[in-house]
Amino acid sequence: MRICILTHTFPRFSEDTAAPFMDGVAGGIKNAGNEVYVLAPFSKLFKNIKRDYKVITYKYVFPDFLHKLGYSETLSDDKKLKILSLFLSPLMLLFGTIALYRLVKKERIDLINAHWILPNGFMACVVSVLTGVLVVSTLPGSDVYLANKNILFKMMARFATRYSRAVTSNSPQLLDDLASIYSRDEAVALNLKKKFFPIIYGVDPHKFKPMRQNLEKIRRELKVRKNQRVVLGVGRLVAKKGFRYLIEAAPLILKKHPNTVFVVTGEGEQKNILEELSVKLKVARNFRFPGRINYKDLVNYYNFADVFTLPSIRDEEGNLDDQSVSVVEAMACGKPVITTNFPGYSLVVSQNKNGYLVDEKNPGQISAVVNKLLKSRRLMIEMGKKGRETVLKKLSWNFIGKQYSSLFNKIAGKIKFYSLGVPKILDKEGRIKIANQIKSVLLIDLKKKNTKNLNLLDCGCSSGIIANFLAKDFKRVVGIDIDRYAIKKAKLHQRSNLSFQVMDAEKMDFKDGIFDVVVCNQVYNFVNDPKKLIAEINRVLKNGGICFFGARNKLALIEPQYNKLFLSWFSRKLPFGKNYLNYFQLKKLVSKFILRDYTLRILAEPSKYGFKALEKYSFLVKLLPEELVIPFIPNYIWILEKNEI
Repeated sequence: MRICILTHTFPRFSEDTAAPFMDGVAGGIKNAGNEVYVLAPFSKLFKNIKRDYKVITYKYVFPDFLHKLGYSETLSDDKKLKILSLFLSPLMLLFGTIALYRLVKKERIDLINAHWILPNGFMACVVSVLTGVLVVSTLPGSDVYLANKNILFKMMARFATRYSRAVTSNSPQLLDDLASIYSRDEAVALNLKKKFFPIIYGVDPHKFKPMRQNLEKIRRELKVRKNQRVVLGVGRLVAKKGFRYLIEAAPLILKKHPNTVFVVTGEGEQKNILEELSVKLKVARNFRFPGRINYKDLVNYYNFADVFTLPSIRDEEGNLDDQSVSVVEAMACGKPVITTNFPGYSLVVSQNKNGYLVDEKNPGQISAVVNKLLKSRRLMIEMGKKGRETVLKKLSWNFIGKQYSSLFNKIAGKIKFYSLGVPKILDKEGRIKIANQIKSVLLIDLKKKNTKNLNLLDCGCSSGIIANFLAKDFKRVVGIDIDRYAIKKAKLHQRSNLSFQVMDAEKMDFKDGIFDVVVCNQVYNFVNDPKKLIAEINRVLKNGGICFFGARNKLALIEPQYNKLFLSWFSRKLPFGKNYLNYFQLKKLVSKFILRDYTLRILAEPSKYGFKALEKYSFLVKLLPEELVIPFIPNYIWILEKNEI
């Protein structure tokens, strides 16, 4: 599949600490066999580094130095939008949506994976409504918090949730928080729970692993003696990380283990507050705040530590920190972890096995488990080994990428299995009736040419009933369809001159000019781009070859797939039959061909062409002028002849 990952934060250079996990997401999905494009807002810090996928940036303001959104610069203390962000956000929404629309069209994207439902899920779903491309939104955290801050954000989040085919998160609690923006009845009506899928953010176990290099350098820089134990915390210094509770636990830890040093890396609005608290509690001499650490150096800090702790909380504004990637990175480095008993963390931390889950905002519990670990080196080593085993088993980026890819294929599969969504196309009796009609028109147009010498392609053959019927009269018949389920059924038809393949009609795997006849009956409206379908039909036809083209009119009163009045007029949001065109648009679509219109001929003599059900409408041809009737006929039957000199 062609996947576009839409994000507003992404590692801009090899050592960037701005959401390095997004590189893991993109790489994992790429390694699962997908073609991946990452779309992110412009930053002057982007460097040309080698990646296995393509990164595209878009600009939303001039001059360039005003690009201040994303990359952990949008919120103050992860709670409030900065003043400048309020002015820039509408521009980012507008130009980001335009850039995404262009990328979807240019690269024929199959699915958008939008990380952070605000703003990216909203932008992706706007493009989805315009293009029909599928969207899976992913919730890392602050986006859900923002959704409850004001009515506009709530409306945007509701729109994105409604139009996303699935919503993933590394925290089940965040999924529940998202559901809370709906009333209970609305959530039930939308069946939100069936849309929600927990998928953890992972780690590269080849980068984050137990190692002993560079530890002495860190020891000197942090002024830590060899006989001292190290408790490490990694994260932005914002309220929801809960580092104040580690500082409050420190006196109880130092009482039993006075040779303990606490290292808390990262930058943020809380740094001065945390330093002042350590002074107030008289533990400042045991705390180190080295600031932002280059991402490639983080592995050394994890390995330098004896214990890792991240006492995450839901802060006073309601913003939740659940399932931080740093916990998984520490586990990959073979360290026992201590974190908060939230639903996301409980997916990776097994109590008393690879770490400990403590109550939120509970310095007493934090100190108790830290003391328990520091007391027993054997326990620290055993827990660390089990943590790394957990990572290798189910938290590597390749494993996570396969989970994403499996979900994407499941979502796309539901859409592409037209035979499941429109079961009448599996009806044998009805399909044979249509096959007879197609055969009648073809034989008349071919003027008794010996069809036993002709090769025929059935585009959108579904379960193969029509192709099987036509194979009796043609030399060779090939049926193609993107619906794997239908092709599996089609292959039950056994004829020596008949074959079926799963294939996209917009990019056929056939050589130029190998078919004498193509059947394209009620297919154009199902594809992503009807122009590409027609171009491919033109390419695979021999010069002088013909295409039976059955096309539903957008202005038909009743949409045929759902049997609803006027539905084809407003069909963009439908999973099936979404690209309906009117008479004049259809003529423009096939303008490269010589067109022979059989529609009125069939209406005038329905029995001759096998359309007996149309006899009751034949009076219209005699009663009304052709130019008045033809634009409003529900269905057109055309023969398209390739005539390239």
